[in-house]
Amino acid sequence: MEIRGEDWYAEELGAVRHVEVTFTDVDLSEATTTGAMFERCVFHNCRFNGSTHTDTLSQSVSIPSGCGATLSFYLHIDSAETTTATAYDKLTVKIGTTTLATYSNLNKAAGYTLRSFNVSAFAGQTVTIGFTGTEDSSLQTSFVIDDTALNLS
Repeated sequence: MEIRGEDWYAEELGAVRHVEVTFTDVDLSEATTTGAMFERCVFHNCRFNGSTHTDTLSQSVSIPSGCGATLSFYLHIDSAETTTATAYDKLTVKIGTTTLATYSNLNKAAGYTLRSFNVSAFAGQTVTIGFTGTEDSSLQTSFVIDDTALNLS
């Protein structure tokens, strides 16, 4: 199933459950997701910015023993923050309990940047890959993630 081009700005999503849904160009800014579940979903060019809140997208994956594994995604960071010294809004990328990277409003830039991480150390395990964004109530920052992949070799 695909949900494309929806404007869910400030919507209360309630306890809805989405399984294996591809979201493309969906604005989830300010959306309240109390009880909402997103299982094995894909998000392309979606917006998750807004007021003081924390948003987490995660998926469990099994990495076979003896495999090389690379996690990659494209990231665009847009921010209205004007500071060059304080990270008010942050995106943390994790696999299991290991933090792979943390980005912030200080990393804002035009266009998308390919981010890639060697996660071969997790071969033979089922782990959760997670993206957690936190934003304060001041100026907006958008962490736009696209084309996330886990490549095995």
